[in-house]
Amino acid sequence: MLRLLSSTTPQVNSRKLSRASSEIAIPPTPCLIFLSYPTCFVHFFSSSCYTTVIKYTKIGMIIMTTSAEHMWDSFSTSHNLTNKTFQTRWFGEQSDPAAITELTNKILAGDKISTSKPLAYYSSEGEQIPQPGDYYVLLNADMHPVGIIETVVSELIPFLRVSAEHAYNEAEGDRTLADWQARSQAKFTTQMKQFDRQFSTNDPIVCEVIKLVYKD
Repeated sequence: MLRLLSSTTPQVNSRKLSRASSEIAIPPTPCLIFLSYPTCFVHFFSSSCYTTVIKYTKIGMIIMTTSAEHMWDSFSTSHNLTNKTFQTRWFGEQSDPAAITELTNKILAGDKISTSKPLAYYSSEGEQIPQPGDYYVLLNADMHPVGIIETVVSELIPFLRVSAEHAYNEAEGDRTLADWQARSQAKFTTQMKQFDRQFSTNDPIVCEVIKLVYKD
């Protein structure tokens, strides 16, 4: 279902925003586009000054503003990456801004260089698995861009075989493997319940290594 609410339908100078499963032309004039999918709702608020994209999912929302675009444009131009695309990303649950702030600060400080999610999360959410060479504009708890990260390693590892090194590099809790297993099992169980799925310690985990390549 697609509804365009505007006094006139724009005909020129539309921009395209690439998503994981679609490419949508966004008009530059003030309007609201409402697009619904079985598992998410996407709103585009567009004006001559800014564009904000909000993707509502079962576990949160993704917001992209032109300030993120400007950050990426500046970075990609100066690093000869104009042929690359980017997505926005934050770490932590949006219901807990303090946790997002803590994790963001750890990434910006260079302490947190790893992260992980169940493989089943990506299939349930309809998201692409991060791949080496993927770039993300990092958002803080206010959903403002504060840096750019790159995925440098993306591996599929059974939960019980995730290494102590990976656990340490996630920079959460006391950074031990035992603590990572306890916290991650609880977190992954909660995440998968939102998709009416159960998490098992036999499940494969997408273990990712990230690198901070730009800091605002």
